Amino acid sequence: MVELNSDRLTESYLNFIAIKESLAYVQKESFRRNDDAFLNTIGFPYVNQSIKDRKSFVNSKMEEMVNSMDELIVLGLVSDFEKIVFDRLENASGEISKIVKEKYKGVPFNKFSLDFVKTAKEIDKLSVIKSIISPKLPAELVEKFAEVVEFRNRLAHGKRFGKQSMLTYDEIAQTLDDVLNFI
Repeated sequence: MVELNSDRLTESYLNFIAIKESLAYVQKESFRRNDDAFLNTIGFPYVNQSIKDRKSFVNSKMEEMVNSMDELIVLGLVSDFEKIVFDRLENASGEISKIVKEKYKGVPFNKFSLDFVKTAKEIDKLSVIKSIISPKLPAELVEKFAEVVEFRNRLAHGKRFGKQSMLTYDEIAQTLDDVLNFI
């Protein structure tokens, strides 16, 4: 189990892992009990189908569900990461704007100084976050963060582009937490 500094990210991570473990338990129980009553109770959608090889069928459907859960874990972790970052940026953007307004009251800066400050509305995508913070991160963390972002984009856009990540959930969660520590 990975140790994360962000309570919000830790809670999200633990919830997703618990759900995934629950799916694994359901799969084991369905084989142990070998009856439709258990699968019916949990709402397994394929219970009443005529199946020649029940065990193989249930196993393949459970695999599909586990794979979907894997994708949801990544999307959920990145989504929670984004929420944390956007909350921090909104506060920072407001503070920066206030400082700039106070510091540059005279002409010509009073009219143009705020143009140099990004607002929370301008920082609206993960790619924008990545471009802003990447120059401040260690090279190894930039690589991992870029891989997480690319993998998230692949999943979020129907796997039409990008490549499958080899990072584990622990590594993804740790990478996001490490990035949060730099912000």
